Amino acid sequence: MTKTNAKPEVNERMVKINLIGAEKREPKKEFGGRLLASTICLGALAFVGGCDTVNNNYYGPDGGTVSDASVCSTVQVTENCTDSSGDASRCLVYEGDAIQRGSYLFRLNSVPSEPGDKAVVDILDTGIDCGSIGTVELDIGAESVLYIGYNRYTFIAHSHSEARDGVPASADLEIRAEPTDINGCPEVTDRCEVNSYGGVGCSVYDGMAVEVDGVLFRVANIRESGGVKKVDIEVSDPELDCRVIMTVVLDESTMPFAVEVPGNGVFQVWVHEIHTDSSTPWAKIEVSHGENSVCDRTPVSERCTSSVDSVRCEVYEEMGLEIDGMLFRVEGFDDSNVQLTIHDKMLGCLGNGTKNVAYPASESYVIGSYVYTVTIFGVNADSGSVDMQVERKALLCGGAETRGVLNVGEWVDAGTGLKVRLDDVTRDGKASLTVIAPDDVSEIFNFPLGVGEARLIEYGGQTYVISVNEVEAGVMLITKRADISIQVCE
Repeated sequence: MTKTNAKPEVNERMVKINLIGAEKREPKKEFGGRLLASTICLGALAFVGGCDTVNNNYYGPDGGTVSDASVCSTVQVTENCTDSSGDASRCLVYEGDAIQRGSYLFRLNSVPSEPGDKAVVDILDTGIDCGSIGTVELDIGAESVLYIGYNRYTFIAHSHSEARDGVPASADLEIRAEPTDINGCPEVTDRCEVNSYGGVGCSVYDGMAVEVDGVLFRVANIRESGGVKKVDIEVSDPELDCRVIMTVVLDESTMPFAVEVPGNGVFQVWVHEIHTDSSTPWAKIEVSHGENSVCDRTPVSERCTSSVDSVRCEVYEEMGLEIDGMLFRVEGFDDSNVQLTIHDKMLGCLGNGTKNVAYPASESYVIGSYVYTVTIFGVNADSGSVDMQVERKALLCGGAETRGVLNVGEWVDAGTGLKVRLDDVTRDGKASLTVIAPDDVSEIFNFPLGVGEARLIEYGGQTYVISVNEVEAGVMLITKRADISIQVCE
């Protein structure tokens, strides 16, 4: 491996998560742990006003979030404070320095450099080996609220100054802490129906909640962002004084999301509709408990012809086609596309996203060690059925493989001069990769790949398979790594 110049650090927002249905792997020596990723605020953290940019967190061998303990020892705690008594601190903080409250360090990661940028504050806990427990992004002059444990923290970046004449960038930062209100249980809607498989479907106004088996799912912060309607689902337990224990950000295109509530097991949450155009925004959501996963409640079509690696079926909406444990579920269709979700039943119904397949046409997807080709021959609008086929082919090259654990800016060489460079680990836990031609100048492909994913590329008459075996995200750029393989096909 050869190092190149590193890119500027990418600021990320991190919280501890528990992604249900994720493949369980033994920790690798190179990483000391494993990475899980999702759009979710969980555990001690619940962001008021949404958590759209929540990303990844690194788990150490003991299951807790970890950072290099030396990070905390190198952080300068500011003394430039006009008010640092009681429950409030207001201080001038330079980039890289921090305000300390109890065991928490609130470190100023960056200040805005362009209009619309935010100030970024990292939160480290010196009491748990400098563990990273989150990041908050602040609009200058506006309040942001974050829950840590049973305390409510209010952040205000009153102003900021960019670096100039040797003086680092800084922000006038205020942090206030107060205990959370223990009488904050939301009103529970009664506009609900129980469906045939035990799921509870409800129409819920913004601020109200659905109660399922003693757990509350509150609909909050309904909004439209970038043309996509979104909603925060705040999960709380009345027996814990209705304190928010996790928040999930979902939209209408999101497949059912599995969340684990301590002491209550696994729940599936699905947002069917979001309405922002009424005087009181509302959403139609569905919550099921226990074994009622998408795979459990999706009937598999029996009107099929099949072989070992090919299945062709007539599939109705909300039914599926199955091939060797992979479920291809038809969510719906329009005049030109069929919407599918793909789930791995062998990995707890782990989803592989929503796909739009044009018809009549085919699309191929690399999942694990196979290429799945979905062909839509046509649809019958009257019966609501789709004539579709899924073919499976092993993703095997049979040639030499080169593998390396890369830091950002490093690459692995296929042995032919073709190189794969790690540019970043993205917010959704994917390795952002660039393929470089043998001339070491031309960048011929750029794409992200998640753990367990692979991509087939062709260049110079040669076929290659690039795969990601593991990724690690960190607060700083230097702590981001990915285990990358590149195989030359014979």
